Amino acid sequence: MIYYVLDIFFFRFALSCLVYVLFIQSSIFYLIFFPFIAFVQVNQSDKDVNDKTLFTTPEVINVNLEVIESPEGFEVSPSFNGFIHYQASTAIIVSLIKKVNFRKLSEGMNQEFYKKNKLKYISEKKIVSKAGVKGIWYKFNFNLEGNTFGRYMVYAGDLNKTIWLTITYPLRLEDLIETEILKCIQSIDLSKIKE
Repeated sequence: MIYYVLDIFFFRFALSCLVYVLFIQSSIFYLIFFPFIAFVQVNQSDKDVNDKTLFTTPEVINVNLEVIESPEGFEVSPSFNGFIHYQASTAIIVSLIKKVNFRKLSEGMNQEFYKKNKLKYISEKKIVSKAGVKGIWYKFNFNLEGNTFGRYMVYAGDLNKTIWLTITYPLRLEDLIETEILKCIQSIDLSKIKE
């Protein structure tokens, strides 16, 4: 019998390689993001006398940004693999996770995980992009140093690889940015991955 255990640690304040936006006197935004660690454990059959364990560790790597269409006004970030809209304090982090499919990743998205990462669950939705890529998005709110942010966590892909988007924005701008975010999610295209 095979068991998959997915354990995801993003950072204490929120889910995933997210963007923590600070204002400084010069009004420049600095982005600080924390590492994503994914661990999938596969146990061999109970018949194994030595009770050996086989570990499969997913690879989280930067992927070429052409796998999505960035919303209007977003620029390629100099600080992380993704896009940023400076005036809207909004960021889209783009990663590729190899050796795991989006359904396994979504198994770790539960109340315990939300509580641990201080996230307020809003909603989730299964998606199929314009290019036919299946996936799921999760929507959250969280507070960080007195500011409320919205976040979309998107997992989309096939049996062996997953495009992972983390989209973070100030909640006060949600009515202006959400339509553009959803268009971006619909643009996910695995065929554009360059390996």
